[in-house]
Amino acid sequence: MKRPLLWASVGMLAGIALMCFRQASLAILSAVILIIFLRNRKHRILFFGLLTGLFLGCFSGFCYRYSSQNLRKGMNSATCFTGVVRDVSGHGFRMRITSFGNEFFRKSYRNIYSYYVYVASEEIPALRANVTVTGHAEDFRPAENPGQFDASSYYPSVGCIAYIRADSLQINRQPKAFFRFLGNVRERISVQLNRLFPKETVGLPMALMLGEKNGFDGDQKELYEQFGLAHILAVSGLHIGILSEFLLFLFIILFPRKPAEILTFSVLLIYGALCGFPVSCIRAVFTFFLFAFCGHFKRTFDRISANSFLLILVLFLAPYRLSNLSFQLSFTAGYLTSLDPFKMGEKKSLKKIFRTSVLLQAGLLPITLQAFYTITPVGIFLNVFVLAGIGAGFVLVLSATAVSWALMPVARFLAGPVHYGELLLVRVMQFLRSLPFLTMTAGHPSRIRIAVFLAFFVTVYYLERRYSERYRYLLLAGFLLFIPIHYGITVASLSVGQGECTVILSGRRVTVLDCGSNSKEEVGEKILKPYLQYMGYSHVDYLFLSHMDEDHINGILNCSVFTSVKCVYTDTVFGDVSSFLSPSVGTKTKFIETRGGDAVTIGKLEFRFLTLDHSNLTETDTNELCQITEVTIQGYRFLFPGDVSAEVLEQIPADSLYPVYYLKVPHHGSRFSVSETFYERITPFISVISVGYNNYGHPSKEATSLARAYSTLYITKTDGAIITEFRRGKPYTYSYLKPKK
Repeated sequence: MKRPLLWASVGMLAGIALMCFRQASLAILSAVILIIFLRNRKHRILFFGLLTGLFLGCFSGFCYRYSSQNLRKGMNSATCFTGVVRDVSGHGFRMRITSFGNEFFRKSYRNIYSYYVYVASEEIPALRANVTVTGHAEDFRPAENPGQFDASSYYPSVGCIAYIRADSLQINRQPKAFFRFLGNVRERISVQLNRLFPKETVGLPMALMLGEKNGFDGDQKELYEQFGLAHILAVSGLHIGILSEFLLFLFIILFPRKPAEILTFSVLLIYGALCGFPVSCIRAVFTFFLFAFCGHFKRTFDRISANSFLLILVLFLAPYRLSNLSFQLSFTAGYLTSLDPFKMGEKKSLKKIFRTSVLLQAGLLPITLQAFYTITPVGIFLNVFVLAGIGAGFVLVLSATAVSWALMPVARFLAGPVHYGELLLVRVMQFLRSLPFLTMTAGHPSRIRIAVFLAFFVTVYYLERRYSERYRYLLLAGFLLFIPIHYGITVASLSVGQGECTVILSGRRVTVLDCGSNSKEEVGEKILKPYLQYMGYSHVDYLFLSHMDEDHINGILNCSVFTSVKCVYTDTVFGDVSSFLSPSVGTKTKFIETRGGDAVTIGKLEFRFLTLDHSNLTETDTNELCQITEVTIQGYRFLFPGDVSAEVLEQIPADSLYPVYYLKVPHHGSRFSVSETFYERITPFISVISVGYNNYGHPSKEATSLARAYSTLYITKTDGAIITEFRRGKPYTYSYLKPKK
């Protein structure tokens, strides 16, 4: 490919990856390519393109990283921050910093780069308003569990360098007239769309018109992401292409071509500002500008070179976008469609759309897997029909919105096909998702798998170009490279705040011991489910409940991974728990009552219950009645006492206790949880306290000092998830928030 801009963009990516994200592998690859080009005199122009891109990337990446670190250090002592509101969310907003300081100093900030902070505030100002916030700058918290939303990765990818919890907020200046006008137009369009469409289908029109995804509920948005249709929820090249063709056709009737192109570009800029100028919109609008520019000067328009130029420009001004998911999806899709574009006047047949869908779905696979962890190959076929109809849907939504201010009945007639089409699409996706063999939870892909897939992708594309286009269908086999291979055993004590949740992955089986929290909401959906998907699992097979307190079971409620549980084990003292759990677990779930001395074998896991005989006890505290579970894994014992006290543990017969590798310290490390006598009996190698921020004084000094005296202590509040992996038959335990040893 003799395109200097393409190789310059490769160098740009490598330079920023090296300087901003310390990804030396890309820099090494670029050095190898440089040497190859240097040896071949025919490719000197490509060599200089790559070298120029590498220099620009290193320069921009170094300057951004150096200045952002200095700015962040300067903000540590600041208590007052002034800036302009750029994005608004339900619980806060993103603000571009213009100045900061405290009662002793004030520093204004001006730089080629825009730096942002995320402000958590109950009061949400208008977009583009100038505000002053008082508070303290903090670092973003990393994810405490694998698969969980990682604020420390996401917010820097949108330019945020600090988190501020607002103590007070003052509006210095309302948005300028132009931005107030755009805000009013956006609000009126949103109102009209809500009048045209019911709540269950307004999400897609809102996304098509404004790029707004808040109209979807969580399940609908997950469906689009799972089936690879998330690209239609952003204002992208498809929407801008349709709008630009319509505007250009209209303006050419009224004006000569050059003024018509200028007017079209101006309207597209206003529309982009109306949508907030997401990355996909920036790429699409300026692609039209480059297309018009080349046509005016009688130059050939090359999509790949245009994408490369825009990539270099965007990354030079905002290097942080390299790690942004929207940037990766948008520009990767742009390159893929450039490899096999629809030509002007070409008939868009289903065969052509299907081939394009295969290319898009396969090429975007590594990116989507790193974000969503699931594969649905049938999404390729859905994409064919969606791509064939989404253009007409956008035109209908646009027309219905325009007509709704004058003739609402006509507008609703125009909106009808979109409404029923979206209903049909959602129902089809829900049905397909219910078929287990059509959706595969692949988990987080390793770098080796991604490298193998990319090599496979390049090989197939070469064969297609060299021999026959039918080779493209081999890309469907690329999905098989990400089929999860479940082997080995992993024990993870997840960080769920003030609660308990332990997951044991053994081959294809998933066993969960408790799942609940008093300090975090929906731990099942927000913590356990993402962890399982990250590891390549989609459901829970066996569930063990120590007792029925909220901080041990409330995460099970309304969590989809528990709908196919085979067996639930709980102590007989708690009676029939099926009436409480039946709405959350499957109809075929067996509820098994256990007693002290019982044993259960599940694959390679051996469970033994050390619970005392409660028949003669009058104890009303459910903590003292907990099911005490010992799990033996390849000869290593793991003990889970629930919330019992040291007094109960000391009553366990001496001939029933053995030395253990792993102790889950009972009752979140309360001062009554364990005694020195008990530690001497079991001599644990690892002790884990599952605890969050609380008012009970957990973990107590007595519990932590005793655990440290006899074992290596981990605390989920500070260490995150505690993960034990079995390698060659031996366990290795580490904290998720700290590097592996």
